Amino acid sequence: YSKLNKYLFLMDPNSSYEPNVIKSPNDKNDYYSSVLPNGMKYLIIHDPLCDRSACAMDISMGSLYNPPDIEGLAHCLEHILFLGTEKYPEKNDFSDFLSKNSGSTNAYTSLEATNFHFDVSNEEIEKALEMFSTFFICPLFTKELVESELNAIDSEYKMDVRDDGERLNSIKSIEGYSDSEYSTFVCGNLSTLKRNDIRDKVIEFYHKYYNPTKMSLCVISDKSVDEMKKIIEDNFNAIKQNEQYVNLFNSEIANKKFKILYDENNMGNIYNIIPVKNEHRLQLYWVINENGYKFYKAQPFEYIVSLLGHEGKNSLTSYLKKKEMITSLTATYNNQGETFIEVEIEIELTEKGFENYVEVINAVMFFIRTMQKKEINENYFNEIKKSSEIDFVYYEKEDPLELCISLAENLGIYNASEVIKVNYIIENYEPELIKKCFNALTSTNMNVYLLSQKFKFNDNLKDINYNIDYLEKQ
Repeated sequence: YSKLNKYLFLMDPNSSYEPNVIKSPNDKNDYYSSVLPNGMKYLIIHDPLCDRSACAMDISMGSLYNPPDIEGLAHCLEHILFLGTEKYPEKNDFSDFLSKNSGSTNAYTSLEATNFHFDVSNEEIEKALEMFSTFFICPLFTKELVESELNAIDSEYKMDVRDDGERLNSIKSIEGYSDSEYSTFVCGNLSTLKRNDIRDKVIEFYHKYYNPTKMSLCVISDKSVDEMKKIIEDNFNAIKQNEQYVNLFNSEIANKKFKILYDENNMGNIYNIIPVKNEHRLQLYWVINENGYKFYKAQPFEYIVSLLGHEGKNSLTSYLKKKEMITSLTATYNNQGETFIEVEIEIELTEKGFENYVEVINAVMFFIRTMQKKEINENYFNEIKKSSEIDFVYYEKEDPLELCISLAENLGIYNASEVIKVNYIIENYEPELIKKCFNALTSTNMNVYLLSQKFKFNDNLKDINYNIDYLEKQ
């Protein structure tokens, strides 16, 4: 299965489009990708058996672009685009239309991107796309609605305050370099957004950053590719960049580089944190300041986290469970834009493990150092690679909306022909790269986060955004 080009999709013999997306041989959908004259990328998925249509628009502009004095502005704009357009001026026109036609809509803002998505009955996908396109052509930004929506954002923030994952991310942000864009407060709240000029700032942010060259649309429908091409061209080519910001976008924004959040000068710390949930949890966190996307064909961290999270004989997990220190251990990694890669080991501790957490950390680091001294095991890599190929070949049909969200995200990052394949396939064996990445997991390049309600602090730190009590120790 290594020669993936033979899996270019089989096109409908009656269609006028050319095959250009690699897919699994067991994937019965047809795929077609292209770029509109305005620079917007799009991907069409033709599934004649889908029970409803879906769409996602991913914009490669997220909270990293927040002005330092208006944290949460990107998230605020995400909310406000649902509040009416010149053609459909009522606040709930789009959501009401979808709910009447077996559909729904939502959106999210991350550090790197903002994603708008919906699903709807197959019969109404054309009308839904026409309405949806006006979000990016002629939003109203009604002053009263903009100001009232701040309360909805604040309510979302208040729910996040009770989420230990969001709370931990907040501590990581504020404890990193304060001049890094990654230290921004993603959600925002009334404290950061309630200001007299908020509507003007939202409009400015929209015109400055919502450039069609940073937009990626994915649509799945039972309509033919040729039908969908025409619908997309008729509606989304009307998205234009505001002339006032063209030069600014091309010179300063499109290729903007972000400042790192951590390096060896501000890591090597332990943070004791009081969580909301009554549990003992330990997280070991490393930052590698590299562009992880450029490794996508070799996927070195798949090898690393597979070893770290393995549960078989002689594994780190089995050792710590036998010692009755932990109930679970998972290892993951995440690319933060083109700036750095996060590697995390998340451990649920027993009472014994919490009382002896230093021993748990030492066991993890001993395991890592042992693996670092060994040669990269090509047979083990090939097992991971083969498993990825099997997952790809024996493709299981996905939920239409989830599929659109995932592929729209990928379309903004990778070559269009590979947007499906990158979710599955590991292609290249590069032992030197794996070794280099593995060797980056050191104690000096690591922060430790220990969460327990047993902590009582006399001289604690306070995260004012999420009301978290925590203590930093060297």
